[in-house]
Amino acid sequence: KVLSLGSHSYRIRVNQPEVIEVRCNGRPMVGLALLPLALGRFCCIDDMRWQWTRDSDGAVVGVERAYVPTEEDLGSQLRVLVRPPLGRKATANDDVEPTVLKLKGLVVQPQEDVGYSAQRIAALNKQRIDLNHGADDGDDPDAVARLAWLSSGVFRVISYNVLAESHRQSMDGQLDLLCDPDFSMGDYRMQLVRHEVGAYNADIICLQEVDTRWFNDFWKPHMERDGFRALHTQKVGLTPEGCALFVRKDRFEILSVHQVTMRSKPRRSGTAALPPVEAALAELIDTCHDFGTLWRHLGTVAQMVVLRNREAPERLLL
Repeated sequence: KVLSLGSHSYRIRVNQPEVIEVRCNGRPMVGLALLPLALGRFCCIDDMRWQWTRDSDGAVVGVERAYVPTEEDLGSQLRVLVRPPLGRKATANDDVEPTVLKLKGLVVQPQEDVGYSAQRIAALNKQRIDLNHGADDGDDPDAVARLAWLSSGVFRVISYNVLAESHRQSMDGQLDLLCDPDFSMGDYRMQLVRHEVGAYNADIICLQEVDTRWFNDFWKPHMERDGFRALHTQKVGLTPEGCALFVRKDRFEILSVHQVTMRSKPRRSGTAALPPVEAALAELIDTCHDFGTLWRHLGTVAQMVVLRNREAPERLLL
């Protein structure tokens, strides 16, 4: 290409896009999606080309960024090959070698649900179906439940403590008495936690003890792919974990976000008045001695978010 400016001509060289790094968190399990991250130079992740292969027979099993292992993958190791985008006039001869990531561990079958989570999910979905008395029994239960939920104006909030990796490591001796050590590892646990959290079809999800690394590399990309806005607030101090909030974008608009450090009393900056949320907290700390004493020793954080309901814009939530 040539750029002409008056009587001068300049030859333009286009920087060659390349994939620098690929990583993927989460143990490969049948039925649970894998969503790798890739870092590129002169290209973005949405333009990259993906290919999943199975080591046992070399078969190509997927050509999208996300891949859900199947029964045929059991006992095999997976690889993901990532290439940068080709130019419009490029040919196969212009292609480059892919950046390859060999996933850790063989594909396994997740443990059967021995708890009550499946029963809870079924009961909650039945509640949603009951809201829509005109639903046919032959309709898909999840789809009917979702439609009933939306038409009723009701929304679902769930809260879950996912156990930060830093805390798990300090509890290894105790956890080993309760389960196989492999099952307490983050790569295994987080896949199952995300699967259960997703099964509830919640509109607002509040998670505690979310490692910053796991939020950026696992929770945020997965939840954004599922239609959520993702927010993370790290605790004060050296512990690299905190609270994560996920809000379904087609149901709520985020108007404002307040990240409150639960250790020091909110103070004004100069002559400016405190925002309403911080002002209410400061008043509560001043008027309630026991609460003020507890507040100074918490060392944690709170996320306070103002939401607008998209189906009923006059409704605000805190």
